[in-house]
Amino acid sequence: MLNDADRKLQADVQAHGWHFVHVQGDATGPSYSFTVGLYKTHGHPELMVMGLEPEVSHPIMGLAVEQIKQGHVYRDGVRDDTLLDGVDCLLRAIPSELHRKYLGYNVWFYQDRPDGFPALQILWPDSQGRYPGQEGFEMEVMQPSL
Repeated sequence: MLNDADRKLQADVQAHGWHFVHVQGDATGPSYSFTVGLYKTHGHPELMVMGLEPEVSHPIMGLAVEQIKQGHVYRDGVRDDTLLDGVDCLLRAIPSELHRKYLGYNVWFYQDRPDGFPALQILWPDSQGRYPGQEGFEMEVMQPSL
């Protein structure tokens, strides 16, 4: 049985091709945001970004979706400077074993797909240009690499 949030998600994907989800951080981990519906609508991996508040992450996701509609493809292991005013973001595949933990709404949305869905994490650099997982990265708590 669908609740209001489920119906809103489905309506957004139907009308706009995607839905935005934000999860507020707590003592167990940072805030993060992700898309739902990109894979269904555009055949593109879902996107996720950690450590940003929704008023920052939503415009980033919206820009990414507009670029995807124009044919841009975000890929694992590729740096892209189109999302944060010329800052090179690094995109990394989110392992499928972490989908349920971080992207549960996508797990529900794609439950009829036996092959699941692909997803990419958008990683942004620290003040020294290092990314999560690199030695000396300054914001590991705020932005862990999955």
